[in-house]
Amino acid sequence: MKLSFKDLLQVYLVPIIVVIAALIAVYLFLGSSTWQDFLPNFLATMLGAIVGIPIAISINNQQEAKKDRIQKDKIVPLLREELLVDFGHLASWQKSNFQKLETVYTGIFLEDSAWKAFSDSGELAFIKDPELLKKISHAYSSMSILKLLSERYMDLAHLPDQKERDLLQAPVAYLISKGIDSALEDVSAALKSIK
Repeated sequence: MKLSFKDLLQVYLVPIIVVIAALIAVYLFLGSSTWQDFLPNFLATMLGAIVGIPIAISINNQQEAKKDRIQKDKIVPLLREELLVDFGHLASWQKSNFQKLETVYTGIFLEDSAWKAFSDSGELAFIKDPELLKKISHAYSSMSILKLLSERYMDLAHLPDQKERDLLQAPVAYLISKGIDSALEDVSAALKSIK
């Protein structure tokens, strides 16, 4: 990261000027005898700060990175497990001979509770790989669309007129069928990305 001239002034030059001004003020107000006692202590404190602060920051960064890895290692396996369950449901629907009946139930069995919990709590930020997060997100988005279509299909099942019901359910069932094919691909891609 390249610092601008203004940033350099704020980060380095201004503190140096303040320290020099403080040293001059101590020398002028307290005299040379106090100066001799003050200067070694001041230099030791400055050296400790110059060396100690970067070391402390480095240790803190390492601890944060380790904490992030631990969180990610907890989150990703739970998402993987949930996606595997969903993949099983979608694959069994695709192979079924009773697809029309199962269209009603497709959305009911799709799981997204872990995804919602991690999303709502902000814990997905621990997944630092944007490509992995994109694939997982896309898989859950595809399943969310399927759940909505499945709910719509069930709502249409309550229409009193059989002809109207069949007419309106047919395109929704078609969209669910195509959506399941797409969701299977998306979930499969997400599962392949999770190591």
